[in-house]
Amino acid sequence: MDLANRRTLLKTIGAAGIAGLAGCTGGGDGGDGGDGGDGGDGGDGDDGSDGGDGGDGGAATTSPRQHEPIGNWPPDGDTALLGYNADQSGALAPEGQQGRRGFYLAIKHLNNNEGPVAMTDSLSGNGVLGYTLEGVDADGQAQAEPSIENINRMIDRDGVQAFFGGISSTVTKAGMPIAQRKKVPYSGAISTSGGISGKDCSRYYWHKSGHSEYFGRAAGRMLPEAIGEDKSMYHIYVDYSYGMSNRDAHNKYLADQGSWENLGGTSIAVGELDHSAQIADLEESGADVLVFTSFGGLARAGLKQMADSGILSEIEVVIPHMTGFTISASGPEAQGVLGFAPWVRQFSGENEFAQSFVESFQSEYDQPATQSAAMAYGGVTQWAAMAEAQGTMHPPSVIEELEKGWNWNNVMGPETYRKCDHSAERRIFLAKGLAPENRDDTNYSLEQVDVTEPFIYPCDAFPASDCKMDSMSLE
Repeated sequence: MDLANRRTLLKTIGAAGIAGLAGCTGGGDGGDGGDGGDGGDGGDGDDGSDGGDGGDGGAATTSPRQHEPIGNWPPDGDTALLGYNADQSGALAPEGQQGRRGFYLAIKHLNNNEGPVAMTDSLSGNGVLGYTLEGVDADGQAQAEPSIENINRMIDRDGVQAFFGGISSTVTKAGMPIAQRKKVPYSGAISTSGGISGKDCSRYYWHKSGHSEYFGRAAGRMLPEAIGEDKSMYHIYVDYSYGMSNRDAHNKYLADQGSWENLGGTSIAVGELDHSAQIADLEESGADVLVFTSFGGLARAGLKQMADSGILSEIEVVIPHMTGFTISASGPEAQGVLGFAPWVRQFSGENEFAQSFVESFQSEYDQPATQSAAMAYGGVTQWAAMAEAQGTMHPPSVIEELEKGWNWNNVMGPETYRKCDHSAERRIFLAKGLAPENRDDTNYSLEQVDVTEPFIYPCDAFPASDCKMDSMSLE
């Protein structure tokens, strides 16, 4: 029987029949019964899952609940499939590929009780709730259309229980309404458009990365100290939501509410590698600081051209959301470039989960872990911990667990999730690019300069004020 017909049968039978089909009467999944009558390793019968410490997450479900099938739940058989869609070709490909590696490493660790999973009380290390995890991935190509096709295929044909990924904000936002409509949980990667946690929010989505509002606030706090109080800035930004929302946030906190002067800016098309016109505008502006809201190969091309023009030696460069990939393939032009990140590898020195992840990733792939890999790994393991805490992969139950104010301290460090916008309150790191001669033997290219305390701003403040989460149904 194919997946679609099986779901139709299950919905006709109803919740009581589901438990019978699964051979389950207690905790766990599959009608809250896991892989057997006692909930397998995912639950202990009537108590569902013990939840461990929930990674400091929510409390475990205390009594079994019956649920109607929804989305792709319950899984078919004894495996549960997860999906990953992100940019794996084009200028952002290395970030998407790194995220893919983190995604599959998380699945391996969850199935085999390895790495950070083995250190986390709330994860069984025997799959999730007795189900063995498998993965499927696709290339979003930094575009909405292929991403929509990919995600629909993962849900409708493959039957994923949850999906992850998204590097470009365009790709992330393409998946959010599908997750909401089809009731399949989705955790994004390093996309930072403010709209993701604002007007484009989805109740079936949670956002692990900081967004433009976070980076703007961090800039307002840390850049005047790092660069100087009275500076003039100019913007070169990619011409879509990521570029525009970060431009606006930096203007708000550095100029409108700070001591810097905004001298305007110019956009560059996504995928456009020739920055000569924008560099000419920058030179004409006379700015002290360039806020360069670009990413990946686009940012590297721009930095190289600025170095060749000679202007890079005359200005400070800030990349609002900076990753190791953006800098690692750069030469001496990387030296001293500042930027913000929700995770840097040096952080692993103070966090045992992050340290285990860094070591596991290096061993598995023979390359250093990056922010994209940590984000994907963190999304998958967080979903698993929320399901374990609830004793079921039932999608509304997983989201309800998040909405308790989920506290999670793992490879990404301390995170608290807000019910109003499903955004993580987290620390933001200020990092500096290193020239090749100053990097370690893995070519890791960022040096931590400073770190904020977690950002906390009211749910009635922008962009959370634009999120209408309460109007979105779980069922």
